[in-house]
Amino acid sequence: MGKMKVEFTGKGVEITPALKYFTYNKLKKIEKFQKDIEQVEIKFSIEKHRQKAEIIIKTKYNILSGTEETDDMYSSIVLALDKIERQARKSREKMRDNKRRKRER
Repeated sequence: MGKMKVEFTGKGVEITPALKYFTYNKLKKIEKFQKDIEQVEIKFSIEKHRQKAEIIIKTKYNILSGTEETDDMYSSIVLALDKIERQARKSREKMRDNKRRKRER
């Protein structure tokens, strides 16, 4: 993955190589929409039976974040990244629209 810095933290969770690999592969999908990612913070935690994934992506121009809590950490990661992907698409469309407006002037 580009020059981005990825930081994992866990509270009551062992961050296994499999968990990191899974997360990295899912992050690649976000990179398609958001090329200027500088830093990614990934926080995993388990409270009772709920497994929570909080992902914060800092780009050159904005911050994208998604938090999800389910019974399965992998599901939480996927759902949190789905939220971020929607934000990234929306951000990309806004930038595209702004460029079009500037050209029309």
